[in-house]
Formats: sequence, C-alpha cells, structure tokens
Amino acid sequence: MPEEITFAAGLVGCGDWQRFRLVQTEDAAPISLLQCVDEPEIGFYVVDPYLIAEEYELEMPPAAAQAIGLRDWKEALVFCTLVVRQEPQSVTANLLGPLVVNRANGLGVQVVLSGSGYSSRHLVPCGSSEAGQC
Repeated sequence: MPEEITFAAGLVGCGDWQRFRLVQTEDAAPISLLQCVDEPEIGFYVVDPYLIAEEYELEMPPAAAQAIGLRDWKEALVFCTLVVRQEPQSVTANLLGPLVVNRANGLGVQVVLSGSGYSSRHLVPCGSSEAGQC
C-alpha cells in the first residue's frame, strides 16, 4: 500500500486535489477515508466497488492504465466514493467514476465509465434496512 496516492489530473470536479493518503481503521473496515494531503479538511469515504456490486465491471481505457503505469490488474486498487446523506438518511456509491490506484507506484486516476449504465448515486444497502436506507 503506497503511503501517498497522487492523482496527477485530480478528481472529476476537483482538479486541484491531487495528493491523498488512505486512512484505514479496523472498526470502519471495509470503508476507508481518502484524505487530501494538501487540504486535510477534505476527505472522501471509499470502498471496493465489488463489495457493493458483485457483477461490477470496470473497463479501463488503455491511456488511463498507461498514465498510472498499470500493466497488471494484480497491482490495482479500485475504490468508489461513498456519500452519506442525512435527509433521507442513505448511503450512495459512485460506481460511474471509480478510482484506480497503482499500488506499486502510488499513482491514481479517476475513470468515468460513460455508457456503462452505472450510476454516480447507486444506493448502498445498510445493514438489515431497505437498500439505501440507513
């Protein structure tokens, strides 16, 4: 696991936020916090998208893989961002714009899966409640 993750192009809508640290704690697993190094008050909850949608398919454009030096999928960490909403209380996952990180060099890229049918607000089941309602 790299100590720092660099998204050279930034994240969609947040081009200035490029350097991050992945904060993992046992009590929050499998959810982690992707904390911005340059602006520590900025952070995103992230999780492996395959834990949310078992049939999830990520087709990464060759240029994106090349940009982060990814030659083997075994070296990839894949995350989707989570949003916790208060009214109504729910959790959604951005399956449309996953984050792919090369664990060997710490370089990352956000891939937009245009035409995939995935949503940026996929409702996440929370415990025994109905899907998306926590």
